[in-house]
Amino acid sequence: MVVVFGGGGSWRSELGIDDVEYVDGGDRFDSVDGGVIDDYVLGLIQLMMVMKFLNFWVAFILTMVGGCLRLSKQVELFEETVKWQLQTYYKTSQELSYYLSKSLFLITIGSNDYISNYLDDTIIGKIIRKRISPDQFAQLLIDRLSDQLKRLHDLGGRKIVFFELGPIGCIPSITRKQKHSGKCVENTNQVISFFNNKLPGMLRNLTSTLHGSNFVLGHANWLGYDAVINPSKYGLTDSSNPCCIAWFNGTSGCVPFSIPCTSPDEHYFWDGYHLTQTMYSTLASRCINDSTVCMPFTLNQLIQM
Repeated sequence: MVVVFGGGGSWRSELGIDDVEYVDGGDRFDSVDGGVIDDYVLGLIQLMMVMKFLNFWVAFILTMVGGCLRLSKQVELFEETVKWQLQTYYKTSQELSYYLSKSLFLITIGSNDYISNYLDDTIIGKIIRKRISPDQFAQLLIDRLSDQLKRLHDLGGRKIVFFELGPIGCIPSITRKQKHSGKCVENTNQVISFFNNKLPGMLRNLTSTLHGSNFVLGHANWLGYDAVINPSKYGLTDSSNPCCIAWFNGTSGCVPFSIPCTSPDEHYFWDGYHLTQTMYSTLASRCINDSTVCMPFTLNQLIQM
């Protein structure tokens, strides 16, 4: 089983899910041109499993439930899923525990805590920045995240993958609103780095203290930043502008029914916030087998454990 949390959401505030898919073919509300990173990771893993003739069940516990959810609420929903649904499939608690220990937990969350809170250009964001330093804000998020990862472990999760925050200072929503030199607002990227730099130590500590746990960190930031600065390396021709016609001078979501660019596969950004499927698939495929992107184990190695 693969359980996905987040998708651009938040564990601190009532922000949350940007893109979630019903894997069984149900409705999907897209703000990207194809899939997000979770979709491509799942697709690649499914292919690997099919090749090995293994049964495979992909489970999204969050599917457009009427609003944006904190990570704590998402974990609570998973707890209910384990208690009221998964337990009915297994004869003993030992069988269920083994099943959960072999499951993969993917977490892509946190960008909205910055975009819509700490980095917000409204009075609310200014008040937060005045009262809390970037390091303090990052530590607050790290502490909240650590608590929820411990809860997942208590519920039986052992293989947990967390993707760090991407280079938010490079998204059109930021670059088109602030004066800067180069392709990105580096001050914003520096703020994000406080959080990303705390992740490895926190995950190592959890691995050493939580029995049987294996935490993997997906380095989305350096790979994403490299693609912005060196787009041709990734088959891109545009790493600055949205592919679709986005609201508010390209800083928000796509205008409904507008005609997007003719070559989305060559664009880094789909709208003012989100990447194109090209970038999501690149990160996912690299995480499967590239130990410089996902460490200390690749997803392929983690699955074999």
